[in-house]
Amino acid sequence: MKLQELDVIRLADGREGTIVNIQDDRRGRAFLIELDGVEFFDWPYVREADIAAVVWHAADKTAPPRTKTVLSA
Repeated sequence: MKLQELDVIRLADGREGTIVNIQDDRRGRAFLIELDGVEFFDWPYVREADIAAVVWHAADKTAPPRTKTVLSA
């Protein structure tokens, strides 16, 4: 699958996030994922095998799907 920065993806564990950085190393590509409710320093790097689906490709140039926003009282 062709992944790039700003793609919205679904991880194998069901969480959705945005690819904000891509690094290459000896084992291949690693993707830094921005997740809602997770502090910047805790954003995970994942491998392509950890990504279940692409929800929206940045190359599509259309608005990404809206995610459910939970407001606390």
